[in-house]
Amino acid sequence: MSKYFFPTLVCIGVVVLACLLMWRGWSARKRRQGELGPLAPVPERYDELPPDAVVSGTYIVTTLLGDWLARVAVHTLGVKSRAELFIFDEGLVLSREGAQHLWIPYRDVIAVRQESGINGKFVEKDGLLIISWMFNSTAVDTGFRLLHPQEQESIQKEILLRAPQAKDSLPAL
Repeated sequence: MSKYFFPTLVCIGVVVLACLLMWRGWSARKRRQGELGPLAPVPERYDELPPDAVVSGTYIVTTLLGDWLARVAVHTLGVKSRAELFIFDEGLVLSREGAQHLWIPYRDVIAVRQESGINGKFVEKDGLLIISWMFNSTAVDTGFRLLHPQEQESIQKEILLRAPQAKDSLPAL
């Protein structure tokens, strides 16, 4: 046997153990967040209706409001993916690749702001669009990075115009 056999075996064991512990932690988080309830389905009328605006980008993550380390694990809300943000008359649709679409009615929007980071993604100053909203009875932050950053300010203003109760900064916790 080579002198590297046992150290290699130990390294493989440590990596496997670390992966198992991460999987166990993610599963426990999903169990704890089970009470958040289901995502609201996108109303069927929007399947045929053209959006008022659409922008491409990346869905980053959804976290608990103001706690950017508390990633929401249920309903694939904690998984980054390509997405398109559709703006309709009554709400937003985040169409995520490989995941259920996210319907956010304007009445549930708390704030729309620009930030430099959220769990899993940190970029230049104001490089992310963060939408704070009520997911059933839990306040959450959803991060979206636009493919064309020059559109971000106009999209933020458009959402704020349609959700007059929403603020342009993080609400007091």
